[in-house]
Amino acid sequence: MTLVKRILVLCLFLGLIPALSFGQQPKKKYYFLRIQENKKWGLRTFGAARKIILPAEYDRLDDWYNGFAILGKDGKYGMIDSNAQIVIPLKYSEISDFHSGLARIKDENGKYGFINRSAQFVIQPTYDNASEFYDKAAATDIATASVEVNGKKGLITLEGKAIIPPEMDEIGEFKEGIALCKKDGKYGYIDLNGQWVIQPQFVKILPYNKGFAHATPDGTKWGLIDQKGNYVLQPKYEIIKDFVEGMAAIQEDGKWGFTNMAGQVSVPTQYLEVRDYVEGFAAVKYDEKAYKQKPTGVLKDLVNKKELTTPGWGFVDKIGTEVAGPFFQEVHDYKSGIAIVTVKGGTVGYLNRKGEFKKN
Repeated sequence: MTLVKRILVLCLFLGLIPALSFGQQPKKKYYFLRIQENKKWGLRTFGAARKIILPAEYDRLDDWYNGFAILGKDGKYGMIDSNAQIVIPLKYSEISDFHSGLARIKDENGKYGFINRSAQFVIQPTYDNASEFYDKAAATDIATASVEVNGKKGLITLEGKAIIPPEMDEIGEFKEGIALCKKDGKYGYIDLNGQWVIQPQFVKILPYNKGFAHATPDGTKWGLIDQKGNYVLQPKYEIIKDFVEGMAAIQEDGKWGFTNMAGQVSVPTQYLEVRDYVEGFAAVKYDEKAYKQKPTGVLKDLVNKKELTTPGWGFVDKIGTEVAGPFFQEVHDYKSGIAIVTVKGGTVGYLNRKGEFKKN
């Protein structure tokens, strides 16, 4: 391959010249270089000719996006096309790039609307604020923009149809066809038809995780709701953690326990501390006043009797059965069927899955 051909291929690859197809008339295409003089922007052609396409008199000149570049002068904005022709007049207080075929603008009255690539209004400027259109997502299959009127938020389509009228305090992102919304200080979920799937009745709702959401009706006590808004776990807990191995730690009146995914409290709230389940067991810290069991077997001679009246660690399974009592000052989570522990008194060993202690 000759040097000229190599240069030609490289230019085609880099997009510096338009690619040609046999049997087709080549389309004229221009390439420009941004210039700056006295903090003003303009455009000129490449090459020795350096022909000025736009004089350096603009305050703003963005890179091209979807075939258009934002141009600004004296606080007014418009757009040029790929041939550096002004196709959107410089008359708007604000303008955004085109998304889903529409660009957001702010007019001289401070109102937001949307224009198409022909500078025609598709959605009239009637909103106090508006976002750009979000591209289509699998969760919604439609492009949407959030809008605001008198401090209230809504959601519109590319045609300007209000999916959610501007009467919300907050609107979250749609996921699986529903979005978290706040109205009159309370949260609920709304669908793409603008219908409440879960009525706004909660002071706060956390995002859904594994089919459940943490919700509080008063801001102090938490429960778990399903995707219809029904309580799976009643709102009477100070803290509810996320599910791990199908179990979630819960705190009631300062004591910890666990609930399963059916909303059953299978491990009573009676422990000072708990850790997440690992290999079917959770480490729990006992309240010495609530636990009267005495050490037996090999532990009987290893446990420091003076420390029996201090809080200690042990393990419970998923139905609340105590696999090992509170005779350990330190425990590590189970790994490959054993848990490294330190007995009250300092002896280090391990527990098997039956809770039997073995010295190292």
